[in-house]
Amino acid sequence: MPPEQNMGEPHFCSDIYALGMTAIAALTGVEPNHLGRNAQREVVWRDRASVSSGLADILDKIMRYNFVERYQTAQEVLDNLQKLKTGHVLTQVRQLYPHPPESFALKGDFTNLYIGDFNGDGQSDILRQEKGSWDDDAHMTAHVLLSQGNGNFTRSTLPESFLLKGDFTNLYIGDFNGDGQSDILRQEKGSWDDDAHMTAHVLLSQGNGNFTRSTLPESFLLKGDFTNLYIGDFNGDVGTTMPI
Repeated sequence: MPPEQNMGEPHFCSDIYALGMTAIAALTGVEPNHLGRNAQREVVWRDRASVSSGLADILDKIMRYNFVERYQTAQEVLDNLQKLKTGHVLTQVRQLYPHPPESFALKGDFTNLYIGDFNGDGQSDILRQEKGSWDDDAHMTAHVLLSQGNGNFTRSTLPESFLLKGDFTNLYIGDFNGDGQSDILRQEKGSWDDDAHMTAHVLLSQGNGNFTRSTLPESFLLKGDFTNLYIGDFNGDVGTTMPI
């Protein structure tokens, strides 16, 4: 029980103290009244639990003997826990993978980036499409970066035969066959849509960074200079559809 409550003078932060003691009991497996206190009357528990120093500092402040030194609101506790969580994740990512490799060639002036889950593992992946002077050749025009879940990515280069140059195609991400994996809709624009050939096609993900192409009929009238496309599930069947 919070010491001030024992004296008949509870405060709002008394409940926070009680919550902290409950957490310590769960972490140490020791009932709060069996834990010792130091000369400042603070609970001694760190040697009985394995937690990060950041979390231990938060718990210590929750259980300060002097209620004035505690967090005064639950929101203060939540804010500090969130900072701890964010900082911990960022530290781990930076340790594992301090900087994205320059070999991924992700300069914003020369590439468009699209986000999707291209292998259906619940993690966001990246589709990279070249534009500007970078798409003037037929090399590395597009590739998928599959997330490894730790800040690292595995690159899978897409065939040049998919014709994905950013200056001449719009790309849209959706799950067009309802298999839980993101697919790619390709729409021609500029000089590429001046004919009636390969104006639009869907690249269905195989779940490993590879895709199967399915050409859409020219009768769909999907020229990029004359149509805007919007992606959604308009018939509620889980798979993605599109209105023109």
